[in-house]
Formats: sequence, C-alpha cells, structure tokens
Amino acid sequence: MDKGMVFPFNQTSTAWKICLILALGAFSMGNAKYSIIQLMPIIANDLQVPIREIQKAVVAYFWGGLLGAPLFAIVCRNWSKHNTLVFLSIWCFLGNLSSSFASSAEVLIGLRFLSGMPHGAFLAFAVLSMAGATSPKNMGRYIGVVLIGVAIATVFAAPFNAWIGETQSWQSAFRFVALCDILIALLVHDCLPKEREKPQPISVSTLLSSLNSKPVWLLLLMNACITACVTTVWSFSVLILSTHSSVPSNMGFIASMVLATGFLCGQLVGTYIANGRTHQSIGWACAIAVAGSMVIWAFMNQYQLALAGIFLLNSTLMINILIQVHLLHITTGRRYLVFCLLNSAIFIGNFAGSLSADAVLRLTGKNHSILFLGTVFAIIALLAWLYLHQIKGQTKRLNIHTN
Repeated sequence: MDKGMVFPFNQTSTAWKICLILALGAFSMGNAKYSIIQLMPIIANDLQVPIREIQKAVVAYFWGGLLGAPLFAIVCRNWSKHNTLVFLSIWCFLGNLSSSFASSAEVLIGLRFLSGMPHGAFLAFAVLSMAGATSPKNMGRYIGVVLIGVAIATVFAAPFNAWIGETQSWQSAFRFVALCDILIALLVHDCLPKEREKPQPISVSTLLSSLNSKPVWLLLLMNACITACVTTVWSFSVLILSTHSSVPSNMGFIASMVLATGFLCGQLVGTYIANGRTHQSIGWACAIAVAGSMVIWAFMNQYQLALAGIFLLNSTLMINILIQVHLLHITTGRRYLVFCLLNSAIFIGNFAGSLSADAVLRLTGKNHSILFLGTVFAIIALLAWLYLHQIKGQTKRLNIHTN
C-alpha cells in the first residue's frame, strides 16, 4: 500500500470510495472517446461537409491520446497523482466544451486532438492511484472495477450521446461529455485522498530508464497486438456478415450487440481473475484471441459460429486489465511513463489494425484476407507471451525510481 495515501477511517470503505470515483473518471474518458462516433452523420450534415471529414476528428482524438499520454507522463512526473488527475479532468472539460462550439470541420479536428491528449494519461494515473490505495492482495479487483468504467461507456454512453444528438443537437452531446468531465474534476479534488508528502523530483532521463526492460516492451507489444487484432476483425466481420443473404436483416445490430457484450463480459472476467495469476491469464487471453479470430475466419459463412468467434475475440480485451495488474506486480516505484505508454499502445493497436486492414484490402481485394490478418496479430501477441514466459525466471523485479 502506498504510504502517501491518507485513510481516515475504514480502509476497505475508503478504497471502494476511491475506486468508484476513479471508475467514474474512466467512464468519462470512454464517454469522450466514443461520443463522436455515432454523432458523425449529424455533425457532417450540420457542418455541411462529407462524413469522411468528421472521421478525421475521430482519428485526431486517437492521435491526441497516443501522443498525449507519454507527454503528460513527463510533464506531470513531479506532481502528486491527486493534482495530476484534477488537471487532466479540467483539460478534458475544456477540450470537450470547446468542441461543442466548433464552427467548421477543421476546428473540430484540432479540438478533438486536444480533447484526446489527457485520455491515456488519466487512465494511467487513475490505475496508479488505485494501486496506492489498496493492498496488493486486492489490487487486481479494484483496478478491474476502475477500468470497467471505459467498457460501460462504450456500451451505454455512446448510444446515449447519439440519442442526445438526435433529439437535441450534437453540441448538446459534447456539453454532456464536458459536464461529466467537470464533475469528475470536482469529485477528485474534494473526495480523493491526497498524498501526505510531495513526490521527490526525478529527471526525464530517470523516467525514461523505466523502459529498459524486456518484459515491459513485451507487455506493451501484446496490448497493441490484441487491440489491433480486435480492431481489424470486428470492423470487417460485421461488414461481411451483413452482406450474406442467409443472415437476418438486422445482422449489423446483432453483431454490434455481440461485440459490446463480449467486451463487457471480458472486462468482468478480467476483473474477477486479476487477483490471481496474471501472467498465465495473459497467455490464455492471447491464445483465446488466436482461437476466436481463426473461428471467425474459418466459419464466416456460418454466422452463428462467426458470432461466437466475435464474442470470444472481443472478450480478450480483458488483457488490458491483466497487463496493468501484472505490471504493478513486476515493477516498483514511479511508473508513470510505463503505464501511460500502455494506454498509448491501445491507440497504436487501433491505428495498426485499421491501416494494415486497409492496405491488405487494397492489395488483395478480398475481405476474408483481412480476417486472416487479425489472426496474425493475435499470433504475434501469443509469441510475445511465450518469449516473456521463457525469460520470466531470468528477470528481476524492475525498480523504477522511488516514490
């Protein structure tokens, strides 16, 4: 348990209070990330631009998240986690509120980039704050609950924002996201326990030294590859399934629900098993990703089996929870950069999956080849885990400076 955290009364009740606040913060980050996706047609119509211009705003948020996470890890390295979370929440509030006043696609793209910058950093500092507020024995369960906030936002917040956009305006949807952000800032400021002591200053070079570890890079690679696998497969599997004449007319909706349910169930399972043997669980998640993507690829013409494969594959996104908890077990000290990069790896996986799928489609002209590409990403993740397993006994616990 982090000695810098204050526990005024019962430790368990305080830990759950912290967990709930941080889970709401994770929900707010997921809300901001996915809010625009279902609003794209409405925004494009209002700004009188092609929808591909609004798609650039989605990509801009991802670029912001990718680049902003390591940047904020460096900028905030000598701040308390409490103050960092407040600062990042306010940044999100300003970015999303400003987005609601965008008068052109170009302005919206720039504002979405700025809005995305704190995304990965907030989640990283939230996980580290939660880790410092509970014992190693219960750490996995609490962190899993925090990160489930993102999954809940994916499943429920995005449709709710779409409803606001349709019944009110897309500007109102962004203002709702901004409202969530400022409420999180207030909750963190007023209710989250503060560290007793200021962290000792560390240099940028010391922070960068945290990356001198094979296990860290292998875990980053696994997170990126599983995300790339899921991004590659689910985007095109829904498209392919919807074109078959033998499937129900609402197959697009059915597949989307299977995707969302698989993601949420995976997060729940990941939370349940995160207190156990995370190293073995990560390996099983990689193996299930290989199996799920192969089932989709092999049985795309039998939509029931393909849907089962989609469910399995999306559930493997639990690996993000497992890797974060595993990193907490194999590292000590100030791990800001490592955990921020872990969230950047998710955005890298999104980009790698989308760009490589587009390249393969242009090269081969066959949708099924894209599904095979997803299997390749999953196999790379599994091979990375096998190598990690091989060197497991040869590596010592990595000490990333002192707190």
